[in-house]
Amino acid sequence: MRDPFLDFWEESSLTKYNIREYGSKMSGFDADNKELKLSYPKYPVVFKNKKSKLSLLTKLRKSVRNFGNSYLSLSQIMQVLTQLSSKEKDLEHRTYPSAGASYCVETFVLSFGEKQSENKVLYYDAEHNGVQEISNHDLNNNRIEKLCNISFSGTPSALILFVGFPDRITIKYSSRGYRFMLIEAGAMLQQIALGIAQSKKISGCPVGGLLDDELLKILKLEQENSLLITGYIIGASVKKP
Repeated sequence: MRDPFLDFWEESSLTKYNIREYGSKMSGFDADNKELKLSYPKYPVVFKNKKSKLSLLTKLRKSVRNFGNSYLSLSQIMQVLTQLSSKEKDLEHRTYPSAGASYCVETFVLSFGEKQSENKVLYYDAEHNGVQEISNHDLNNNRIEKLCNISFSGTPSALILFVGFPDRITIKYSSRGYRFMLIEAGAMLQQIALGIAQSKKISGCPVGGLLDDELLKILKLEQENSLLITGYIIGASVKKP
């Protein structure tokens, strides 16, 4: 019997064949009248928001699609990725939670540079807090925008991609594990966002409208039982005058 989650995943996947329909749906959405909370008759009991290091940091979190024209160095990109590292090189204990310590979501990076030879496909090794080069890629800004289904200004330095390996978690939790896999990816996304919030030199934005199959091919994962979940595009912050 086919797993219903896979039907959902296939139905929600974006390809070059259905991306126009997806774009039309977004452009036709009435953002001015969207619902942002539930309404109840009683007025809420209000508490003062006490300041803490975390509250101050979360206030700095924002999504930015305007980048400078210089490229981030690999060490600067690692400042972002290090938010996903393991603790004391113990892969079962990391900076974010995972159901059953399965850590079924892996991190890959498409990095960009001045020369095409500097465009790399990288795998983030959480145990050693480092990256391993898989291959080169030939993507340019126009192609990146199409693969991400977003527009941006300036020059992005890297596209961080979160890829799920459901077999790691469904073997223990059955189909419920798919929910846990998505929760894990969300926690990783927030870690990246808060890491960027601490920096004045790095900006970024989550990207959800990715072309699944094409990016999995670039990562050389098209033959694996893997699912492209979401991503985060980063670049140098625009310098203020």
